[in-house]
Amino acid sequence: MDKEGKKIYRSRIDWWLWAMILLATGAVIAACIGVQQWYFQWDFMLVMALLAALFLVTIRGTWYAIEGGTLIVYQFFRPTRMPVVKIREVRYVRGFLAGPALSTRR
Repeated sequence: MDKEGKKIYRSRIDWWLWAMILLATGAVIAACIGVQQWYFQWDFMLVMALLAALFLVTIRGTWYAIEGGTLIVYQFFRPTRMPVVKIREVRYVRGFLAGPALSTRR
């Protein structure tokens, strides 16, 4: 627990997400190498940096916190609060629609 009495749980990150990031990075670098004009390369590098920033914000912006009797789910810096006493059941699921987690193992 941190100093505010809040217990924070980071979202698990599966290998496929890192593979997607590497694939996107490789595609942009390959496109930069294939383009002969230098001014197009800077445009691609800017797009690459923006995509990398979006991926990192998405990855670092998903976590869970329990504060008092409230479960707080943070996804992309948007908190959703729900009382713990209203949670009736917790089940193991492997679907992508089950929650904001970055892993299929939940």
